Parts: sequence; C-alpha cells; structure tokens
Amino acid sequence: RCEDTGSGCVYAVKEYMPEAIASRDMESGQIVPDPDRQAAFLHGKKRFLEEAQILMRMNGIPGVVHVEEAFEENNTAYYVMEYLEGRTLKQVMRALGGKLPYAAAVEAVVKAGLALDEIHSRAGIFHRDISPENIMIMPDGGVKIIDFGSAKAMAVSENQQFSVVLKPGFAPPEQYASNLSQGSFTDVYALAGTFYYAVSGKMIPVAPDRVMGTEYESLEKLVPECGRRASEAVDHALLLDARFRTQTMREFVEGIAPGSFGARQEAGRREPASEKKAAAEKMA
Repeated sequence: RCEDTGSGCVYAVKEYMPEAIASRDMESGQIVPDPDRQAAFLHGKKRFLEEAQILMRMNGIPGVVHVEEAFEENNTAYYVMEYLEGRTLKQVMRALGGKLPYAAAVEAVVKAGLALDEIHSRAGIFHRDISPENIMIMPDGGVKIIDFGSAKAMAVSENQQFSVVLKPGFAPPEQYASNLSQGSFTDVYALAGTFYYAVSGKMIPVAPDRVMGTEYESLEKLVPECGRRASEAVDHALLLDARFRTQTMREFVEGIAPGSFGARQEAGRREPASEKKAAAEKMA
C-alpha cells in the first residue's frame, strides 16, 4: 500500500520477489538472485512484467484491477495498481462458515462471469487460474478479477503450447498437459467449480480423479434451491471433454441466472455517452 505524494491517491505496488531463489540486500534494497538460479529469476521477472502488460490492456474493463504503470528498479520489477479494499470470495466464504447463501453466490459468480466474458471478448485473454482466491468482492458489491500471472492470449491454433498451470479442484483436464487446447471454456470450468464450491462448501474432485471415474454429487441434491436448470448448467460447464463443455461465459451465466446479459446491456444503454466514450478511449 502506498500513497502518491503528488496526488495523494492511494495505490498498491506489487514487487517481483521470488524468495525461494533470491534475497534482498538490506542496505541497498537490491534484489539478489541466487548465482545458480539467475536464469529462473530473469524468466520469472519477464513473466511478472507480462502480467502487468496484460492487465494494462484491460484497463477499460471495470471488473479487472486497474494498473497504472510498470517499471524496473532495485534489480527487480514493480507495477502500480488501484488499491482494493474488498475481500476475496474465499475470505467471504470463511467468514460465513464455509459457504455462501445461494442468492449471494449467484450474484458474485454472475458478476465474475460478466467480467470474464469481457476479458475474453474484448481483450482476447483467458485467465487460467479462476478460483475463490482470485475473485474480489468489493464493499459496494462489485467484483474484481485479480491475479493474472497465469493468463494467456487466446489460442490461435489447436497445437499452441501452454505451460502447465493449474489449481487442483478448479482446473479442467486440459490444464494438466502442455499441448492441449485451452480457451474461454477453460475459465468456464473453473468458474463453475467455484460456484459449486461457493454454494455447497464442497469442492469438485480434481480432474484426474474424475477422468478415472470419481463422481461428484449433483448440486441440485446438495442445494435444493439451486433447481434443475442451474444444476444442469453447472454439470454442462464441468464436462471433462472440452469439445462438449459450455464454451462461453455468456452461456454459463445465462444457465445459472437467465437474463443476466440482457440486464447488463440495458445498464449499458443507460450509461452516459461521455462515460462510454471515456471507456472506449481507455481500451484503445
């Protein structure tokens, strides 16, 4: 947390400091990588700066943390972003005894899904690490998607290689291999798993166990107020074969909360023209 001495605005500064392979010189403040881990340190710093650039590409999307700038100093890298006062979905669940009331979970996940739809369609980015830890609930009820360290540009071919990045319980099967196609449907699986966990307090079995035959209990049975339609929407979003899984956030969100996209479009029509123009200029 820091304050801009010129404007008085409060920001958050994120520093690249991989403690497992580097240390800090307490006199100079310089980050010193271990001699035999120099290559790993530089690779990580490159990825860190790539994350900042990805976030800056999405500064016009309200549901994404806003990044002001990125820079290198002290033999490492930093980026400056808006300071968020909210709590993660995981923290909110913990405060409420391990799960959310159904209506509150629907509201949070729908807002996260709407933000992710914009990220996919407007920025051409998919997150690859959606979970309750990476969805921030703001004091006004809004939602921010955070932690884009695993994000990638949309695949341009079926053979595009990806690093193996995953969060057990939320990652679909394609994230367990480096040569399988990933895309918006990868985030759909993760958000459906997040929704299941948020309303039931139970996690979906990890994908490899599901591939071997481990099943999960229908959400309709665990949370009767969910109803068959929403339960089936979750099931379809959690299909192991990505070819048959729900492909877009729009389809998933409409499955658990019909009319959500229509409501967003209506809100957009009510937005003042000056605000629309400013948002468009930011995206440009």
